[in-house]
Amino acid sequence: MILYSVATIVKRFVKSKYLPWVFGAAAIVVMLPALKTGLVMDDLIQRNVQLKPSEIPKGLYRTGAVPNNTGKLSTVLFETFGFSRDRELWKKGKNYGIFPWWLSDETKCSLWRSFTAFTHWLDYRLFPDSPILMHAHNIAWFAAIVFLAAVIYRKIIGPTGIAALAALMFVLDSNTYFPVMFVANRGFIIALCLGLLSFYMYYKWRSTKSAFAAILSVIFFSLSLLSNEAGVSTFAFILAYAFVLDKASLSKRFLSLLPAILIIIIWRIVYQSLGYGISGFGEAYLDPGREPLKFMYHLPAYLTAIIAGQLSSLPPDLMMAFNAQWFRNIFIFYIIFAAAAMVLLLPVIWKNTLARFWFAVMVFAAIPIVAAPIGKNFGFVAIGAFGLIAVFAGDLIKNQSRLPASGLYKYPAWILCIILLVAHIPLAAISRYTTPKIAPAALGKMANIAGLNKVSLSSDSDVVIVNAPCQLSVSAMPFNAAYYGRAVPQSIHALAFAYTALEIKRIDDKTLIITSKETNIFTSNQSSPLHFSHLFAIFDRLFVSSEMFEKSRRFVLEGMTAEILALDNNNLPKEVAFTFDVPLEDKRFCWLQFNWKTFSYEPFNLPAVGEIITTQGPPDVSFRKAVRFMVGGG
Repeated sequence: MILYSVATIVKRFVKSKYLPWVFGAAAIVVMLPALKTGLVMDDLIQRNVQLKPSEIPKGLYRTGAVPNNTGKLSTVLFETFGFSRDRELWKKGKNYGIFPWWLSDETKCSLWRSFTAFTHWLDYRLFPDSPILMHAHNIAWFAAIVFLAAVIYRKIIGPTGIAALAALMFVLDSNTYFPVMFVANRGFIIALCLGLLSFYMYYKWRSTKSAFAAILSVIFFSLSLLSNEAGVSTFAFILAYAFVLDKASLSKRFLSLLPAILIIIIWRIVYQSLGYGISGFGEAYLDPGREPLKFMYHLPAYLTAIIAGQLSSLPPDLMMAFNAQWFRNIFIFYIIFAAAAMVLLLPVIWKNTLARFWFAVMVFAAIPIVAAPIGKNFGFVAIGAFGLIAVFAGDLIKNQSRLPASGLYKYPAWILCIILLVAHIPLAAISRYTTPKIAPAALGKMANIAGLNKVSLSSDSDVVIVNAPCQLSVSAMPFNAAYYGRAVPQSIHALAFAYTALEIKRIDDKTLIITSKETNIFTSNQSSPLHFSHLFAIFDRLFVSSEMFEKSRRFVLEGMTAEILALDNNNLPKEVAFTFDVPLEDKRFCWLQFNWKTFSYEPFNLPAVGEIITTQGPPDVSFRKAVRFMVGGG
């Protein structure tokens, strides 16, 4: 009797028109820990665009990261994301050291996200000194996403347990925690929210012939693109609907796609004509508009990793903290898992129109994410994947007549279904609980490095780090110092990196030669499968590709010249000479090295002419200790 009553309540609950509101409220609850995060990393850089010139510490103007006319709405709308399109400011930033010494003067990293920038402008006008309210603003957008996802699942699938299951998995998906937690990453969640609104209006237009809904769909799609480049994944929903669910003639279905296609074309033309885009960086960023061949080359592997990562609940981010061998092992797992899953899902996709629709959404949405295949960008993909998983589970439970009757299919299909549901419900709930505990510890370690907390600096110092653990932490140093009221140095340069032992030889009063004990200065010598050094090495690959280096090539900066003396077989530098304009003992220099044992910087004692000093790479640690350290256990 009790079980019958519970079942009746559950059935009423999943059919209730209030269910999307319940899931929206749940989204707020699961994100409440993010309110305590504060402003970190990119938040501190973007903050300077919002402030009036008089509110910005003078030292930050030396970094090149402060555009002209800060605080004005026009500046905020066009200069908040990435780095200034002004080539002189870019060179200034490179000379200061917020970019590594080897990047070309032609490198670009400017993003047009004016609608998102406007929401940040509102934050700084309404509550400029309240990071908690800025995080609450992010959470409100996320709650709207979850509400819309639940509504769309019910519209497409029907007010059933299957739709409720898909929405539940989306609420629990831990990939959404980091993008919602970072104030600076608001653009992606706004793009997803507006993208879902666009698709909902497109669905309403196609099902009710409402011209007003068609207009709203176009408006929301445009705003999604102006929020984040990932907004182009909105087209995945529209394209999948036209291909799979729309019952109109082929010609009418194609015509229904034209508004979205035109929006994408116009947006991309304007985007590039204004000088926005990313080029000259490493392979971690792939801009299909500027480097289409490079994008197509990486498409199969990255697409496999995205889809397998989303279905298995093990996003590609997992590979980032592991060494090369485990990196390969995880990728092999992705290939095997994706192949096995597709074999078992295909009968459902073939016979069930709803499964076919969600599968198309998942695949089409994943293609643009190949440009930056990390879990925080999986939101569009996740909605398709969870719809597919829910329909797959529903067919196994209620519509087995559609599926092959053979035990060779049935039993493996049930095993896959159980794996997917366990991964995305109980294990996802555990991850939702633990991620807010792990994230502050990991961010705290990065903040300690970026903050130079154990080093006393003056505004007259030129900081030179012989073995920085991560370029991103170096880039954040002046902004971290300014935010916490510390002195902003004259410049901060990282010569090489700390994930391997380095031989540092002095050949005269102005020159050091740094030689990696491994194959190149970007290779980790850490044999432990899991270690922060692997994570840092991946981060630095944002800035590295083999095309950037040639033997004897010289990189000239203000006050310093770097010359490549030797390359490895992958065309990456093994030995580099650094020559400064003044003697190395000049009082303006503050020489630092990174110590893995204390996970902090300490003074570096310069070698005498002809002397060699060796800095140590990360010490080998057990897997257990590495896990404890990375999650904050010390």
